[in-house]
Amino acid sequence: MLKTLFPFLLIICLVSTTVEISAQSLTSIDLSTINIDDLTDQDILNYIKEAESRNLTQAQVEALARQRGMSESQISKLRRRVEKLRQSGLSPDQGREIIQQEGSGRSEVVLDDDDVFGKLAGSERSQPLTEEQQKIFGYDLFNSENLTFAPNLNIPTPEDYVIGPGDELVIDLWGASQTNFRLFVSPEGTVRPEKLRPIYVNGLSIKAAEKKVITALSETNAGLKSQNGQSPTIFYQVSLGIIRTINVTIVGEVNNPGNYALNSLSTVFTALHAAGGPNEGGTFRNIQLIRNNQLKAKIDLYDFLVDGLRNGDERLRNGDVVIVKPYKTRVEIEGEVRRPGLFEVGEQESFKDLLKYTGGFTSSAYRALITVKRSGDREREVLDVEADQFNSFIPQDGDTYAVSPILERFSNRVQIEGAIHREGEYQLTDNLTLKQLIEKADGLRGDAFMNRATIYRMNEDFSQDVIPVDMTKLISGIIPDIPLVREDLVRISSIYNLKEEYIVQISGEVIEGGVYPFFNQMTVQDLVVLSGGLTEGASGVIIEVSRRNKNGTLGTSAEIITLQIDKTLSLANEDRDLLLEPFDQVYVRRSPGYTVQQQVTVE
Repeated sequence: MLKTLFPFLLIICLVSTTVEISAQSLTSIDLSTINIDDLTDQDILNYIKEAESRNLTQAQVEALARQRGMSESQISKLRRRVEKLRQSGLSPDQGREIIQQEGSGRSEVVLDDDDVFGKLAGSERSQPLTEEQQKIFGYDLFNSENLTFAPNLNIPTPEDYVIGPGDELVIDLWGASQTNFRLFVSPEGTVRPEKLRPIYVNGLSIKAAEKKVITALSETNAGLKSQNGQSPTIFYQVSLGIIRTINVTIVGEVNNPGNYALNSLSTVFTALHAAGGPNEGGTFRNIQLIRNNQLKAKIDLYDFLVDGLRNGDERLRNGDVVIVKPYKTRVEIEGEVRRPGLFEVGEQESFKDLLKYTGGFTSSAYRALITVKRSGDREREVLDVEADQFNSFIPQDGDTYAVSPILERFSNRVQIEGAIHREGEYQLTDNLTLKQLIEKADGLRGDAFMNRATIYRMNEDFSQDVIPVDMTKLISGIIPDIPLVREDLVRISSIYNLKEEYIVQISGEVIEGGVYPFFNQMTVQDLVVLSGGLTEGASGVIIEVSRRNKNGTLGTSAEIITLQIDKTLSLANEDRDLLLEPFDQVYVRRSPGYTVQQQVTVE
């Protein structure tokens, strides 16, 4: 249904200024989603007949469709379908009326969408960039699907807009006379209001054309001008309606050189985007606009890429030529800059200018000296550029600049770690001593091993010295304080780091036997509670504690201690004072009379 109705709906939308339709019809159609390939030949024939009945030329219909969201590639496809049908069977009058401009025998060139607007945003032209292309600064500007330089048609008429054949002037009169009419500019450059002579407006700005048209209209509308000292009674506004299509040539080092059909609000940036931008050998710094065989403007794309300025982005005119010449000086910069890659350098630009295009040094860049590899007459050479030469050093084509990172070391750092409240890195101030560093770190912890701390000191040859320190004598002032030097590392051990981890173990008739950490003042009762308590089969008579023999004169490897405990986990009075020691092993025996019931089956 949509394919059948589309040509009629399109025409209704395009001539909505002369045919009254409902608001719902206008808002329910989105021409930006129409695919011309889905239309049948009969649909196109209906479109042609409807356009003829409205006295619309092909250019007028295309301009109106463009204003209502149809893409340029679809407009180009529609134009090609019309031409194909005309050549294959339509009468000469039908074909000529659609393709020709009003009042003229000249035909509009039918261009393939792959040659023109198929290259604009929204097409499937985007291809992954090569590694070389990704390195060229600005190369992706005209190859991004998210960036388009298509002109905005929903803006007030620019005051410097130059009228040409194919444009439409919209004249609104109000006051003593209420009227609205549209005048198309003929190929001869004239507009002709009803009952008036042709008015030549070609080449005039919209303001100049307005003055000329209103002067002519005042011959039949006296209220447009003052009379006998009285103010005008008819007021007016002249604006731009349909805009014309212009032909522009893009040549040189671009990805897709050729002739392009663009609307008359297009600029140099629009043309470059249509052509895919400069190729790998093209310049970004000296793009030229040629008009009437004379240089009209020069465009430096770096102004836009770096500062967002579109200097020289002139509005195009019919017959303009945009030329992209080969680059002259391109250099590569790599390493610690914010935007490494390939950059063009203009004449008399210095390394400082190049640095601006890269976004500057990173925070870790070594800025005192830059290494340059340059091609000489017979071989490569290496140059050192110091910081005071950045303003005067002129890059040459093929240079490679390497910005190194700063050294991964500190000029004024000392470190402290271990049994200290605030471990970490500290600034080495003048005459900083070990005691002062400890005070900076909020002092020693209670578990600090005071007999010996260690200072690890690195020598100039990267060998290390170890300086032992008796912290007790240092804090009490018995020995002199120790001055620190760059990259000293102070390590103060914890007493718990210098001994075996203390544990106790319980097994036998407890819920969760195993190994548990040792605590000071820990009893067997505490350990039984940690293990989840006694099982039903636990003996309340005997609990054995196996303790390491620390006395080498004894003839046994372990000391066995027997305790008594009941189901309430209370110890006998004489056993309450027995505290566990590190590495004790507690074993809770099973009650001798305790038996788990068993079952047998008789068959």
